[in-house]
Amino acid sequence: GLSPLSCPADPRGPALSLVSCFAGGVFLGTCLLDLLPDYLDSIKAALEGLRVTLQFPLAEFILAMGFFLVLVLEQVALAQREPPVPSEETRALLPGGGSLQTPSPPPLAGLSSARGAIRAGLLVLALALHSVLEGLALGLQEAEGAVLRVCLALLLHKCAVAFSLALKLLRGRLRPPAVAACLLLFAMMSPLGVGLGTVVA
Repeated sequence: GLSPLSCPADPRGPALSLVSCFAGGVFLGTCLLDLLPDYLDSIKAALEGLRVTLQFPLAEFILAMGFFLVLVLEQVALAQREPPVPSEETRALLPGGGSLQTPSPPPLAGLSSARGAIRAGLLVLALALHSVLEGLALGLQEAEGAVLRVCLALLLHKCAVAFSLALKLLRGRLRPPAVAACLLLFAMMSPLGVGLGTVVA
């Protein structure tokens, strides 16, 4: 996962941009083939355990609300960082009809950096939570053969996700120490889940 940090190429250059497309495919595949099926199965099992039958698609509704919640949080956080634009009435009160230009840093760079940091934080949070649940499933395994199979699959899966996560964080304009901290947090979540599963079992 730390290998992209040692790459001398520009994180926004064409070479790493091509590799980042692969990383995006990894995250999309993780979402469609891993996260969503696990989530839908968990909701279905919970409703069956409570003996609740619904005609309303509750699982899909929660999924859609989670998507819009993340979108709203991102837009609210970005709105707090955007510089206020003077209205027409305010410009009319300025000397010279508002033609006075005050030196200020370009807002687009800071806005892009803020957007990248917010998305990176949400991505790390989602992957960390999922890693805890995957580690919990591994810790709850009792058969030795099943533990080895699940552990090997989890190791290969986490290697690909960690590499892709590092690329996404670098392209989000995060500094290498921050990227390393996020990867360390991500790497600690699976062992934490395994420990919790072992204690529960």
